[in-house]
Amino acid sequence: MPVRYTDEELRGAFAGAGTWGEVWQRLGVDPDRQRRTYLRRRMKALGLDLDSLEDERGR
Repeated sequence: MPVRYTDEELRGAFAGAGTWGEVWQRLGVDPDRQRRTYLRRRMKALGLDLDSLEDERGR
């Protein structure tokens, strides 16, 4: 069964994070999993500033 996150859980994981790795760690998501794209879309829909986070690869 897929893991579901509430809007509040996504906002909480995003709050204060400096990198995507921190967000994935807070959510317990393997950073190499396909779920990342889905979660990024959900966070964008919540109006979170996704460009404020750094990618571990420096992108």
